[in-house]
Amino acid sequence: MDMHSRSPKLMDRVKATMRVKRYSPRTEQTDCYWIRFFIRFHGVRHSVSMGEPQVHAFWSTWRSSVMSQRSPITRH
Repeated sequence: MDMHSRSPKLMDRVKATMRVKRYSPRTEQTDCYWIRFFIRFHGVRHSVSMGEPQVHAFWSTWRSSVMSQRSPITRH
């Protein structure tokens, strides 16, 4: 299989879309970091097989870990 017959990988599609929409390079870098972090959090599953339940699981786990590190006065 040559390079031209395969569809672009997820991160290549994300970066291309962000460039078309004229996002800043820093925004692209940050968003790509979080996308990779999300995929690794779910055991490197294919992104097509993930949906809303996986997003909620990711953010609730992330939020609870961040909240546990904050002082009680700043928890809102």
